[in-house]
Amino acid sequence: MKNKLYLSIIIIIVIAFSLILGFVLDGMENMAIGSGTPAAIYWVSKGLALALLLGVALYVMFRKQDVGNIYILLYSTLALQLLPLIERLLLRGDSPRIIWSLVILFIVFVGYLSIVFGLDLLNDKIQKVEESLKGKSIPVVDEDLYNDENGQFVSAKNKKVD
Repeated sequence: MKNKLYLSIIIIIVIAFSLILGFVLDGMENMAIGSGTPAAIYWVSKGLALALLLGVALYVMFRKQDVGNIYILLYSTLALQLLPLIERLLLRGDSPRIIWSLVILFIVFVGYLSIVFGLDLLNDKIQKVEESLKGKSIPVVDEDLYNDENGQFVSAKNKKVD
């Protein structure tokens, strides 16, 4: 529960910082993006990054059981928040690098989706194997059942527990 609270605080701070940084950089002349295609590419990358962060945040907060892979998913989503800044650096100025921007956007999102789907497959395998890793309990049998009336050892097989 405490981990979810800390993760919620981190996610809220990242969202606030991301939104504030976007508006501050829009006001700076050397970081400004022209209108048209460069602005559309930037806002699409910003919207996708924030939507994925909100989706992962809700998934982490409302998930009943703790899964170790959830932290990999969260940290990769937090790293994805740098994508709009990289896009802004590529799209600023008089000669925006639209092709490079689209290539990086595509590669990053395909990589992110491969991480998400890979973690989902890994979670399924972990849950299947987890049941077989549970220990088997051996019932305790009274030692007098192993001996006959004379106190001689007879057998340890097929002894019933009361």
